[in-house]
Amino acid sequence: MDVPVQLKSMLTRENILIFAVLLIATVFSVAAQSFNFPFSNNAHHIPFVLDYANSAEGPSDIYHQSLSRFISAFWVLIGSVATEKNIYAVFLAAHIFFRFLILFMIWKIARLLSDNKALYTILPVLFVAFFPGLFNNSPVGKSEIFASYLTHSQAVIAVVLVGWFFLIKRQFLAAAILTAIAFDFNAFVGIWLGVVAGCTMIYTNWHRGIAYLTLHAVKMLAIFLVVASPVIIWLLHSVLSVPPVEDFDYRSYLADFYPYHNYFVYHLQETTAFLVFLGVGNLTLRWTGLEYNESKGKTVSVIFITYSAIFLVGMALPYVTGNRLILNLVPLRMDSYLIFLVTILILAWYTNVSSKENKQDAAFPIIALFCLVDGNVLLFIAALFLGRKFEEKTVVEKSFGWLLVGILMASHIYFGQATGLFSFSVNEQMMAFSLQAGVIAIFLMGHPRYLEVAILCISIASLRLLPEVNTLPAMGVLILTYGLIALSVAKRKKLPLYAPAILIFFLMVSYAGLTQILLLTGALMVPFIVQIGFPLAKKLLPSRLFDHSSMLIVVFLGLLMIAALSAFSRGGIAKNPKDVEAFREAQNWARENTAPHTLFLPIGNSGFSTFSRRPVWIEPTAGAMIMWAPENYDLWSERITKLREVSSVLDAVSLARDEKIPYIFINKSRTPMDPTLSHCVEFENHQYVILKTC
Repeated sequence: MDVPVQLKSMLTRENILIFAVLLIATVFSVAAQSFNFPFSNNAHHIPFVLDYANSAEGPSDIYHQSLSRFISAFWVLIGSVATEKNIYAVFLAAHIFFRFLILFMIWKIARLLSDNKALYTILPVLFVAFFPGLFNNSPVGKSEIFASYLTHSQAVIAVVLVGWFFLIKRQFLAAAILTAIAFDFNAFVGIWLGVVAGCTMIYTNWHRGIAYLTLHAVKMLAIFLVVASPVIIWLLHSVLSVPPVEDFDYRSYLADFYPYHNYFVYHLQETTAFLVFLGVGNLTLRWTGLEYNESKGKTVSVIFITYSAIFLVGMALPYVTGNRLILNLVPLRMDSYLIFLVTILILAWYTNVSSKENKQDAAFPIIALFCLVDGNVLLFIAALFLGRKFEEKTVVEKSFGWLLVGILMASHIYFGQATGLFSFSVNEQMMAFSLQAGVIAIFLMGHPRYLEVAILCISIASLRLLPEVNTLPAMGVLILTYGLIALSVAKRKKLPLYAPAILIFFLMVSYAGLTQILLLTGALMVPFIVQIGFPLAKKLLPSRLFDHSSMLIVVFLGLLMIAALSAFSRGGIAKNPKDVEAFREAQNWARENTAPHTLFLPIGNSGFSTFSRRPVWIEPTAGAMIMWAPENYDLWSERITKLREVSSVLDAVSLARDEKIPYIFINKSRTPMDPTLSHCVEFENHQYVILKTC
């Protein structure tokens, strides 16, 4: 088939519609979350892309000079087209492209695991792009899921998903190419994808014998080495160029600067939730995997088990070694990939179930999907168990499910709050619950036990609204509540499903605020309203409006509207457009009114060098350089200690005098301005002030 024929086959009406809908969802998703530039690690991405260290203007301090050892071909690629004038547009376009590719590959993999090729199956995929829980970092390794700024750690997710696609199709040589590209983008992610690819190839081809496995492994390794060779050489040069340094405790450095990437003990509640999430994901794979053909089921199982093992190794790693290069592999950050994998399993579950005659069961994977709105793992368990007939569950599976509920109960009692993957503010949690309650009420319509099941699921979702409680009576009620939930989700016919709802409502009335009580009351009334109005609506309206596909479209349009309103209320695509403008204004003043290489002391903000092109004495984000330039540890440690001791503008002036720093840059919202220093002000706007040390 020649290229024009291939192109014509791609440009079918269905494919054009899919691409268009995905692109709309992607753009609105970015608008809902916000796109921040520059933000977080962009403090070293942008100087790398624009090669500040080797420019006449600089800055050329040790931090920017160390970026020659910061390794990612992704930023080389971005740097090939980015300039100071177009860098915002380049970053935004790349950000949108890679989010589009992530969503596209999630859909492709979910579709690959199903025989249902109906077009409406793309709609639940689009929901994922709007879940506020997935706008957070991952719960344990604090890695990107959907980041609000362009980063190679986000872009490489799309590459990994393409790699999974080829692994599931058992095209291992193509997967080796994607592994090398992932390595080029982000070395540690590529290494772990290589481990997964190798384990998958060996397990699925074990029956072919050692000779076949050896030959295939050599082919995959050769392809990897060829494609990744430029970055491998760059990496070796970087490692070998590190000068001899006096030993320091690298684990202490990580605990001080990157505890959230390496030490699960810093977020035990989220770790508990994630381990339960893995357990539920395993059950999802076991039960929904029955719908896949044998080869696909085995492959997905190996991918899931291998990533789970890598994550568990990451939990123990900082306690068994202090080696810098090994710890820089940060296996704990693979939790973000497991979240994507379980999301795909849920979508495949929906795609398979929705192709059957009994459409009522399709509500449960949708409910499971919406548990990701806030990471409500208990709701995920309920949806999974309620969506499977009691007689189809083995004793081991039922016992395992009850064990997972028991762990969540113990966690709730110990921490005083319902355990979830993500931490939300009270207002965010109420919004998440409202969305989940609406989805439950809508998609369960037509279920033979609609009222009981809907009220049970809404009540379970509401547990995350409950404030922290530590009294003995409350603990007793919680134990009874979780016990009834465990029995209820097993669908025992003699047990009324209202029982857990009554107890949860009692807890809410006893301990929650009026707003939460009213919200839960309203949510519990919705199923009764639907129960009364549903038969009448079916008589008055076309029956097609009550299909799952129509309801999915309504929810999708609602999410688009929420995204548009969110961006409109902010006044732009950035999270805080006025603050971004004020920050850029301060940097521009520094660049236009001070000589190159003029030193600044930043208080309350990182990234001042990004567009001011002026060096800073030290800032928190500069600590990242210790990962690739450990010789700077002593200097960084000494300076960051002094910076952390600054608690007022007067402290900052004193430090600047001692260190002979001519200018101080201050974020007024974090460090209030001292009126006695008004005569030192060189620049000021609503958010920032620049003082001349005087």
